[in-house]
Amino acid sequence: MCFVQHNCEGIATMGELNKLLDEIADGPGINFAMLISHDGFILENSSGTVDAEEIAGSTVSAILRTLKVIGRDLNSGEAEQILVKYDKGWLVVDSIT
Repeated sequence: MCFVQHNCEGIATMGELNKLLDEIADGPGINFAMLISHDGFILENSSGTVDAEEIAGSTVSAILRTLKVIGRDLNSGEAEQILVKYDKGWLVVDSIT
């Protein structure tokens, strides 16, 4: 699994982003990839992404916001990456600004 959280203003067209996310999702062991806004809206996703991943997108966004607050409270800076290992795979979240 792969989620990417990003503010994509002026970076690429949505078609280019979709192609990039499809390339990421085609990697070994990766089920899907998506680009979500900081408020959890899906901006673009890889082909074949299903409703469950859409629900997970908003949840991951909320988790990342929470971890950023914890980082500020601990004077550690903002969370840039989250890695979670599940029984059947990994969840990888990168915050790109």
